[in-house]
Amino acid sequence: MDDTQLGHKTSLQQIHQRGQWDSEKVCELSSFSYYLQRQKINSCIRVGTLLVKSTFLVVPEFFYGHLSELLGFDV
Repeated sequence: MDDTQLGHKTSLQQIHQRGQWDSEKVCELSSFSYYLQRQKINSCIRVGTLLVKSTFLVVPEFFYGHLSELLGFDV
């Protein structure tokens, strides 16, 4: 894991904690931290832990973005 990916992940967590987010910024940071999201999912992480560590991944709008990147087309 590189520091840049971790920095984007931390930024996403901070944005979520504030409770007010700009969808465009969240999409951008989510795209930048995509590798970490896949790493967590593939490691058989518990759902409760995923909810805490990748909070936006469980928001439908951003989950669709993650799936689109994974599959290579717009779902």
